[in-house]
Formats: sequence, structure tokens, C-alpha cells
Amino acid sequence: MTMLQYFCPSTLLLLLAFWCAAADAFSAPASQAATDVTTIGSLTVPSIGCGTIAWSTNKVTGRPNPELVSLASTAADNPNGVFYDTGERYGSHAKTALGMGWGETECLVAKLVNNYAKSNIQPAVVATKFTPSPWRTTVESVVEACEESRKRLGVDSIDLYQIQMPDIVKPLKFIGLDKSYDSVYWDGLAECYHRGLVKNVGVSNYGPTLVTECHEHLAKRGVPLASNQIA
Repeated sequence: MTMLQYFCPSTLLLLLAFWCAAADAFSAPASQAATDVTTIGSLTVPSIGCGTIAWSTNKVTGRPNPELVSLASTAADNPNGVFYDTGERYGSHAKTALGMGWGETECLVAKLVNNYAKSNIQPAVVATKFTPSPWRTTVESVVEACEESRKRLGVDSIDLYQIQMPDIVKPLKFIGLDKSYDSVYWDGLAECYHRGLVKNVGVSNYGPTLVTECHEHLAKRGVPLASNQIA
């Protein structure tokens, strides 16, 4: 299992980090550049990934902001490829914040990846996330969310599908409705994996106890836990 860690929440810092890494890769010998990668499950990705939590489109035109277009262009020339990390809950528009429509950033990532698909030295790798929510209480709710993410990303199978966080959002806890659905979500990941909707599964923001329980739970279903992303 791979531990993923992101320290730069702002788009500017993420862009700077990626551009610096890309510049180093271009100036390094080919043999050195080729080793600047890591593995996540069945995936081989650059050691520095690109988080998208702060990404947005122009609210008037709906087009990607110029700095994101520049990033995608730079990433297409990286000899190690590019690893985009997104999530169904990511987005800057009011409807996303209010839970009235998710997938804004997934659609943006898909657009940028497709625009530069032909020029990419290596195919882009994209990870996205399922968001635990009070109304999601079944295995099928995970599968349905995965299907929607897969469609927005325009892929047959998602490279890495992770659970955004432990199931801790309990708005009705004060009246005793605080049942945890973590294990249900893990079964949902396993179902997505066995249906071929995802190539790898992981979690995010899990502590040692919960990640161990998840690893053991998935192992019983014949599914490897590929990652635990810590924000």
C-alpha cells in the first residue's frame, strides 16, 4: 500500500511544484528521469502528483483558467507522465458547495486530459474519490457514484478510486442516528473493483486503526488496498 501526501492546497503552489519537477526532469539524463516514479497498486506514476482541489473554471465562459491550461501543456511533455488527483466533491461553484451538483473538477480534469492526450509522452493517470454522505448507506450507492465519476472522466475504468474520508459526518447524531457505514463503503469499493469499474482502490485521511481494518476487510474480498492519501 502506498501513502500519498499533499502539502500544497493552493493551485499556485501546486503549479510551481509541478513545473519545477518537470524542469528537473527535462534537464536530467534520460536514465535518471525514468526513475522519478513510484507505484500505487498496478499504476506507475510520477513521484510528484498534481492535486486539483483548488481548480476552477471561468464562471462566465465555463472554460479552464489559463494557468490550468498551461499546466496541462507542461504535463504533457513530462517524460514520467502526469498523475492528477481529483474527487467528485471538488469544485468552486456555489452548486458544488451546496451539494446540488458534484463532479465539476472531474469534468475539468477530463477536458484538460483529452485536450492533450495525443501529445502526452505517457498516458495521464487520474485518481478520484467517493464522498461519504448521510444519504449514502448501501454498497450500490458507492457503485452508482463510481459510475457517475467514470462517465464524467470519460474512461472505461478509473485508475484509482478512493474514499475521501472516514464516515464521520453525522448531522443527526444528536438523536442517536450515528451508525458508521465505513465497512459498507469498503464493500462498495470491492464491488467496483470486481465489476471492472476501477483498476485500484484506496482510502484517504485514514488513521492506523481504520486503515488496518479496511485492508483486512478488502483482503477477504480478494481486493488489494492500494493507497491511503493523507491531506
